[in-house]
Amino acid sequence: ANTENMRLDIDGNLGIGTTSPSSKLQVSTTTNVITPLLTLHNNTATNGSAAGASIDFVASSDATAIGARIISTRVANGAHMDLRFHTQRDQFAMIIDTSRNVGIGTTSPTNRLDVSGVASVTSLRVGSNASGEGIIRYNPGGGNGIGITTGALSSSGIGLFVSHQNNNRNVGIGTTTPSSKLQVDGGVQMA
Repeated sequence: ANTENMRLDIDGNLGIGTTSPSSKLQVSTTTNVITPLLTLHNNTATNGSAAGASIDFVASSDATAIGARIISTRVANGAHMDLRFHTQRDQFAMIIDTSRNVGIGTTSPTNRLDVSGVASVTSLRVGSNASGEGIIRYNPGGGNGIGITTGALSSSGIGLFVSHQNNNRNVGIGTTTPSSKLQVDGGVQMA
């Protein structure tokens, strides 16, 4: 018996593996394993940022006006490819390189995450999820400031806290509410 594998419906939707496509292209399968549904292949032996394959996104009557693009560039022989993301009329935004480093605003990250420009975070973990890890946290509440802690941003767990409430820039060790330029909650030993 013949099996229908592809259908182009009256609305111009193309279905592969489905007889009722709901978009311009719908590729479907029913396997319980990771299955490549789309392969972009550029048969090139050239290495460099100009060699590879891309998916282009255009929202204009001008089909050449690329608004955003995902590019995989060939870095070295074999399956060594970067993954680049472009936005705003095809301007570079982010890369995941072959070393699994992520660069935002830079095409050559040397760390797991390199950001060229200002990054805004409310909590940054230093170390693993294990107990005793360090966390740099921003406190937007009543005791505005930034703290280095091993858990919740509270006086009981705080290591160092820099307040910027009312621009006072007070520093607290063992407290999130320093009332002077340096306030230490606990003993101080000087050698």
